[in-house]
Amino acid sequence: MAKPAARLFRMRDVLAAVVLSVLGLLAVVRFTQGGLDFSALQRIRLPYILACFGLVLLDWLLEACRLMLLSHAIGQRLSAAGALRTVFQGAFFARITPFTSGGEPFQIYALNRGGVPLGHATAVIAMKSLLNGVARVCLAIAIPAWVLLTAHGWELGQITSTALTVGIAVYMVIFVMFVLVFVFRARARGWLASVARWPALTRLVSRDRLGSALNRLDEHYVAFLGALQHFGRERRGTVVLVGMLSFASWAAVMAVPVVLVRALGGASPVAEIAATAIIFYLAVNYAPTPGSSGASEVGFAALFARFVPLPLLGVLVLAWRLFTHYFGLLLGLAVTSATLARRGVQPEDPRREAPVETEAPQPSGYSP
Repeated sequence: MAKPAARLFRMRDVLAAVVLSVLGLLAVVRFTQGGLDFSALQRIRLPYILACFGLVLLDWLLEACRLMLLSHAIGQRLSAAGALRTVFQGAFFARITPFTSGGEPFQIYALNRGGVPLGHATAVIAMKSLLNGVARVCLAIAIPAWVLLTAHGWELGQITSTALTVGIAVYMVIFVMFVLVFVFRARARGWLASVARWPALTRLVSRDRLGSALNRLDEHYVAFLGALQHFGRERRGTVVLVGMLSFASWAAVMAVPVVLVRALGGASPVAEIAATAIIFYLAVNYAPTPGSSGASEVGFAALFARFVPLPLLGVLVLAWRLFTHYFGLLLGLAVTSATLARRGVQPEDPRREAPVETEAPQPSGYSP
C-alpha cells in the first residue's frame, strides 16, 4: 500500500481508546463502592462464554454477507475474505475514532482498495448504513413499546427514556439529511461549481487542479447515485434481504447482554434486558470519545444496574466490553496492521462484472 495509508492510525489512538475504557470501568467500580469480583468472572460457565463469542462472530458474518450482497447487486465481485477484512478494519477504526465515526469511511476506503470503484463503494456502505439505522430505530421503538404494553411494574426510567429520545432524534436527523441529499442531487453539481469559484479556495489550489479534482468527484458522485437508483429499481429483493439481515445482526448484538446477565444470575425478563440493550446501543455511538470508550462503560452500568446485584455490576461491564469491544479491537488491529503492511502489493482484482447501467447524467465538467 501507499505510504500515507500506513499513517491512517497511530498506536496512541489505540492506547487512548484503551485508557478511556479503563477509566470508565474504574468509574463504575467507584460508583459501586467495591472492587471487581474476578472470582465471579471466573464462575461464568463455558456455555455462556461460547454463546457470547458465537453472537459476536455471527454479527460480523452477517455484516460481511450484507457487504457481499450489496456489492454483487451492482456488479462488483467481493470475495468472502475481502468482505471480512473490510468488516474487521471498519470495526477497528470505529473503536479508535470519536463518535465511532471512522468505521464506515474506512470501509469505503477498504472496498476501493479492493478494486470497487469509489462511487459504488460509497453506495454500498451508504445503503448498508441506512438499512442498519432503520433496523436499529425500528427495534428501539418496537421492543420497549411491546415491553411497556405487556410487562407489569416495569418503567423505562428517566435515564433510559432520555437515552431513547436522544437516540431516536439523532437517527431521524441523519435519515432526513440522507433523504435531502438524494432529493436535491440534481443541484449538487451546481453547488460544487459555486464552491470551486470561492477566491479563498482558488488561492490555495490552482484552477486546473481544482477543476480536475471536481470532475473526478463528480464522476464518483454520478456512480454513487446510479448505484442507489439501481438498488431501488432493480434490486429491491436484495435490499429487503439485507434489511432482514440487519435485524438479525442487531438481534445478535442485543443478545450478548442478555446472556451475560443470565450468566451472573440475573433473573429479569429477557424482553426487558433486550429493550434496555437496544436503547443503550441507540444512544452510545454519539459519545465524543474514541469508540465511545469511557462513556460506554458508564452508560452501560447506569442502564443495567437494576439487572444484577451491585457488587457484580463492574464484572458485568467488564465481561460485556471484553466480548463486544476488546475482542474486535485486537482482531481489527491485527487485520488492519497486516493489510497496511503489504507494501507495494496491488489491490486484488475482485473479478468485477459489467458495470451497472444507470440513467444518471454524465459529468459535464467544471470550469472554476
